[in-house]
Amino acid sequence: METLGLQSQRLAFEQIPASEGGKFVQLTTQFSQMIRELGPLKEDIDSQRLKRKLQAAKSAVEGKKLRWVVAKRVEFMTDGNLYGEVFTQQEINRLFEEVVLDELAIQEILLLTREHPLSVGELAEKTGLAFAAVLRRLTDMKRMGLMKVERIDERTPLWEAVEKEEQGP
Repeated sequence: METLGLQSQRLAFEQIPASEGGKFVQLTTQFSQMIRELGPLKEDIDSQRLKRKLQAAKSAVEGKKLRWVVAKRVEFMTDGNLYGEVFTQQEINRLFEEVVLDELAIQEILLLTREHPLSVGELAEKTGLAFAAVLRRLTDMKRMGLMKVERIDERTPLWEAVEKEEQGP
């Protein structure tokens, strides 16, 4: 949430068994009250940029990668990974944060380059990411079949998202 320019209190995650409907009502009521107390979003946030970042966050949360990391948290802290390495809560949190930030960046780049081809510099400016970070993600995304160089404009590559039917099997 802070990466999006929003207060972290505006997001909550709780796992509640279906049998505990009363707890769900209680948590929902408390959360709604807290949101009312926080008030409307800050007016100094660029609404178009915020909308794009929220769409990127939604796409990231719906994707497989974040769901996989969340599902593996307990396993990695108790049983360990494939090599038997057990991770601390701090290590898991750091890993999760890195994956979240990476997925947010990837999804925002995809959203922007679906509109029209952009250079690394334009993407860095629009996302607020460092030039090198954008370039690294673009090359990774190209390797994954998500991105392509649409054309070269005065020696500057313009990147475009690959549509699903272009991605191959």
